[in-house]
Parts: sequence; C-alpha cells; structure tokens
Amino acid sequence: MSAVDFDLNNKRRIGAFLLLKDKCSYHELERLHIRSCINNNNLPFIYFSSFFSHAKDVCSLSLSFLINEEISNSTGRDGVSHLLDQVIREKHYSNGIQVNGEGIRFCDFKLKLTLEETTDLLINRFDGLLGSHMLDFQVSFFSAFEFWITKLYDVYRYELSAEFEARRRKKYLKVLANYQACDEAGREKVLDDLIKLPGAYMSFPDKLNAVFKKVDQQRYRRDLKSDRALIDFLRQNRNTVHNGGVHIGRATELLHGGKCFRLETGKPAYNENYNDLIALVGELVDIYAEILRSIEGLLPTNYCEMQHDTVSLNWVSIAAEAFLQSCDSEAEVHAEVALSCFADVGLSEPKARKLLEYLRELRAAPEEPFSILELLACDLG
Repeated sequence: MSAVDFDLNNKRRIGAFLLLKDKCSYHELERLHIRSCINNNNLPFIYFSSFFSHAKDVCSLSLSFLINEEISNSTGRDGVSHLLDQVIREKHYSNGIQVNGEGIRFCDFKLKLTLEETTDLLINRFDGLLGSHMLDFQVSFFSAFEFWITKLYDVYRYELSAEFEARRRKKYLKVLANYQACDEAGREKVLDDLIKLPGAYMSFPDKLNAVFKKVDQQRYRRDLKSDRALIDFLRQNRNTVHNGGVHIGRATELLHGGKCFRLETGKPAYNENYNDLIALVGELVDIYAEILRSIEGLLPTNYCEMQHDTVSLNWVSIAAEAFLQSCDSEAEVHAEVALSCFADVGLSEPKARKLLEYLRELRAAPEEPFSILELLACDLG
C-alpha cells in the first residue's frame, strides 16, 4: 500500500488508547510481577485476570474500531458493496424476518434500501458512531473499575459490612426513639424519616467508601478528595447509559488537569476532545493501583484471578519435570516428548522451543528449584 495520509484526529485517539494500554501494562507488572509476564506470553491455557488486564481488553476494542475505520476509509470503502453483495447472495440476509414465529416478507426494493443505508452508515455517519462508541468505552471501563473495587471490598466484607450494619442500626434506633417520644401528630414526620433511611443494600459508592477506609492515607500519594470527585463524576457519566446517554441528575462539572468536564441536566455528555476524556478515564487505573499500594497486607490473590485449563497446565508441568529429572542418556527423548506436549496444548513452535531452551538452562543448574509459573513467565517472544 502506498503512503496514506490518515485522519489526524483518529491517529491521536489511537495514540491515546495505546498510551492507556501501556499505563495498564506498567501497573500490571508492578503489582502482579510474574503473573504479568505470563500474560505477556499470551499462552492459550493460563491467564491472570485483573483490573489492569480487564482495562486493556476494553482499550483493545476501541483500538480495533478506530484502526479498522482508518484502514477501511483509506481504501475508499471499496470492499463494502462486495461484502454486502455476498451476504445477500449467500442468503445470510434476506428481505424477510420472523415476528413471533411468523414470517414477514418485505418487498424486494428493501434490499436496495438496506445496501444504501449501510453504505451511508460507514461513509457519512462516523461522528455519531464515534460518539456512541466512546460512551460504550466509558461504560465498559468504569464497570471494570466497579467490578474490581467490589472484589477488594469482598476481601474485607465481614469486617466492613459489620461496621455498615452498626451505623445503620444506630440510625434506626435514633429514629425509633424519636417516634416513641413524639405525640401522634409528630409521628408521621418521623415515619417519613424512617422510610428515607438507606436499606441493607450496599451501593457501589458505599463499597468504595468502605475500601477507602482501609487505605493508609500516609501511603496514598494522590489527593484523596480529588480522586473521590473524579470517580463520582465518571460514575454519573457511566450511568447516563440507563437514560439513552442523557444525564438526568443535577448539573455537575469536574476540573481536572486544566480541563473542565461537564454533565448538564437533560443533555448527553459533551466532550470537546475525546483524548482528554480518554486521559480522564485513565486516571482510574492510577487510582486503583494507588489503592492497592496503600492497603496494608493485600496479596495478589486479592486482586487477581488465575484462569487456566487444569489439564493443559498439568501436562506442561509433567513434561517439564520429566525432562529435568531424566538421566543424560534419555534427556533428548524427553525433550522431544516435551515439545510434542507443548504443541498439543496450543503453543506455537517458536514458543515451544524457547520454553525448552529455558528448561535446558534449568537442567544445567539443578540446584535451582523448579516452579512452573516462573518457567511460564520467561520471555517467549
């Protein structure tokens, strides 16, 4: 392909998402250590999921959308009509639908209209698609943050929920005491106060506040008050998805990094520059990493989950140990068996041979203890 002058704004957005992924990778390595190295090897049978990996997956969707948009645009959308023509000719799409189990058939002209509408979608309506996509990005990213903060809350659930219940009980007892002390006329107001008291449900803000109570403020290097305001703004921004993208609460704004972000009542969120929004959302990664750093006694298992195929992982471990423990005369036979095993669990030949190289190094230094996770964390690139 000859040199193409791609859209400057999209190049900046692609760069912003790549930087955000790099930030996630940095914190993942800082907090997860060898687990992060295993993830980098992209092995088909083991992966360590965390907020950082979750956030990178969200960014990957946006990168795929923007990069494919630019490549498609650079070709003048030449393949669109051919693709849709094949979809219709191969009967993946037709001018008939099923409604409540009954067939409804449109006139043949509908196929032509569909082709024109879909082509127009790709050529003339990108700005609207981008706005919707950016809302999806914010929703997915904040939801990942909410999910992993809840995981942290669960570590201290019994301790924190007991405190929450004690505070709730105290409020209820106070209202009940007021009720008993009032005459008949004043009891209606007290009942109204009782109804307004929060129930047993723990909202995300409640859980976040509980987690922040576990933070050692002497170790927390960011401004806690500002971070709370940032999280609350992005939470409200995320919640617009429940109202078709429109903010229905009170108007609010956030000043951050010299930029002003606003949510106006009855209007969708407006962002003058999506790169600023990407950077703002990316602050959640730094905040989360700082929370992990500032809570005493947290272990990687508290904020990371291993996803693995037990059979495949066991096969690799058995093959590796058999090679390490084999006598010299049988070592090469076990090496071939190990390579075959590595291929069977889905490793490419270059990665399998690289893994065997590390095993040979371990075999040459038998005093070194064998750890399957340390082996899989070796650079297989």
